[in-house]
Amino acid sequence: MEANKDKLEKFILENRSDFDVYEPGDQVWEKILLKKEQKKIKSINWFSISWKVAAAVAIFFISLWVHNLTSEKQVTRIIIAQQNNEPVIPELQEAEAYYTKQVDQKLQELYTYASSNPEIKADVKRDLEELDNIYKELKNDLNDNAGNREIIEAMIQNYRLKLEILEDLLSRLKNTDNNDIKETTSYEL
Repeated sequence: MEANKDKLEKFILENRSDFDVYEPGDQVWEKILLKKEQKKIKSINWFSISWKVAAAVAIFFISLWVHNLTSEKQVTRIIIAQQNNEPVIPELQEAEAYYTKQVDQKLQELYTYASSNPEIKADVKRDLEELDNIYKELKNDLNDNAGNREIIEAMIQNYRLKLEILEDLLSRLKNTDNNDIKETTSYEL
């Protein structure tokens, strides 16, 4: 192996002048140097970076504001519950918040569909008032017996029933034309 290497070195040394005949022109070296300098210089677009940073900061502060807003509402509910000597049950509070929102949305949608039919509005209002009275009774029972799981489940079931009534009426109203509805559906509690 050493012998082959020596032969190659000997050949290169003997023919060095023949290799140096083909040198690249000055333009080639200038292009190489120019590309090398361009790679070293990195351009930073500060305008683009500043917009990205500003957007990230804005998103952070908006999410912080929303978090504080929801936390304040929950703290307010807890304070009101404590002032009224009501037990604070996180599961029930979450269910109340969720179902209240859902019922309100469905009620608004129902009122939109039944705008030309005041009988439906009156029946729904009456049924929901009955369920609200039952809920108040359950809440009073819960104040007497704070840890009773059955009462909590009954309160949540009350919300589910409200939502079910509204969804059923909405589906019926959507399937039929508002002007063709002559009779209303009533639910017995």
